[in-house]
Amino acid sequence: MFARPHGLICIILAFTICVVRNTAATKLSPDVTALWNLRGMAKCKLHLNALAYNNYGCWCGVGGCCKPIDPIDDCCMHHDKCYEAAAAEGKCYRFPFAYFDPYAWRCDHGTIICGDNRSPCKAALCACDSAVVNCWARYHRPLGKPRCRH
Repeated sequence: MFARPHGLICIILAFTICVVRNTAATKLSPDVTALWNLRGMAKCKLHLNALAYNNYGCWCGVGGCCKPIDPIDDCCMHHDKCYEAAAAEGKCYRFPFAYFDPYAWRCDHGTIICGDNRSPCKAALCACDSAVVNCWARYHRPLGKPRCRH
């Protein structure tokens, strides 16, 4: 017969259902929910997809280590450290759960404005994401994706 699902699979499924249900109940647009926030902020401020920075250097993307290769990579390192600080201070759950906590923000003519995020986690995540996009805005768009040299 079939094996019973492992506990982790059940937890992930239950969590996903709660996120989807919460998103549907509050009628948030895709640009103000969890993983889509950074994408939307990059579109707002930079007029490009945040994926342009994925797998760039040592820090942009999943994980991170070593010394950043350049200022863009440094922005990503600070973003990772910002999320880590929010978790360490008890404002948010640890990775990857913080990435699924939707928060409110809006775009006003290229300016990112965090909304009324009543939880400390939502406020921290919005601040982290807007900070990395504002940091990226100080530099030219990456034309390639240099790899970590460490």
